[in-house]
Amino acid sequence: MTKNRMMTVVLASVLSLALVLFGCSPTDANTITIDQNFSDIHNEFWAKNEVTQLVDMGVINGYPDKQFRPALEVSRGQAANLLSSALQLPEAPYEPIFKDVSSKSSHLKGAMSTYKAGIFLGKEDGTFGVADSLTREQMATVIVRAFGLEDTGEDIHFNDENRISESHREGVKILAQHEITTGKEDGTFDPKTAVNRATYVVFLHRAMVKTGKIEESQEIVFNKPPTLGNYETIRHEQNFVEVPISSTKKTYLRSNYYLQFAGEKTRKHAHSTDTLYTYTVGG
Repeated sequence: MTKNRMMTVVLASVLSLALVLFGCSPTDANTITIDQNFSDIHNEFWAKNEVTQLVDMGVINGYPDKQFRPALEVSRGQAANLLSSALQLPEAPYEPIFKDVSSKSSHLKGAMSTYKAGIFLGKEDGTFGVADSLTREQMATVIVRAFGLEDTGEDIHFNDENRISESHREGVKILAQHEITTGKEDGTFDPKTAVNRATYVVFLHRAMVKTGKIEESQEIVFNKPPTLGNYETIRHEQNFVEVPISSTKKTYLRSNYYLQFAGEKTRKHAHSTDTLYTYTVGG
């Protein structure tokens, strides 16, 4: 064996040993292997990288039961809190601007700081709408404002753009121009649907990467949890959707399948009136 070939073999052996010691293999140099933090964010979950990175940064948290609950809808108040944290906005003192934001509100910091920054402007009825679900078109507008995204001049069309509110069309277009959204597979944007936690984190993460606020992390791979005996994991994705019974109290349906509110109607009887809520079930 020549001297050069012997040196090559030694270097290859040292590299292989280092990869083994650090828990990597020659084919996964672009991945990070860590323990799984949430029972519902696993290796097959579509947004695991974005969720893991923003959780590590402290932008968003999971729940005490070790779930992230990615399908839970995001309220406007929660969205404001997350934006305030992601952008590290300065705290703004309480002002009696919104009817539904008191000096003791859990959404005080987010509502005040994003209002002062011109991101959330409140609603026409004088409320912030902290408990209202954030829709996809609203999300587009606030992300464009939050990250100062500008119109590139590119033509953008969605099959349902006539359903996008006039006040949000500019935001939706700009978000698509910057490839932070590509819409749905059927060519629609689906502007009125409420945003869930996973979707909001992904859009927020993309905007932070696009504007250079963070670098995109390496691919996350969760370690396989240790088991004893013949143990088979049965995983059900939990989907939540709100029943619009009251504006002050929240009522949710929970399912292992995708749910979407499809409308309501009233049926009158001789001695009572029923409200019927209809939901579509996917999967």
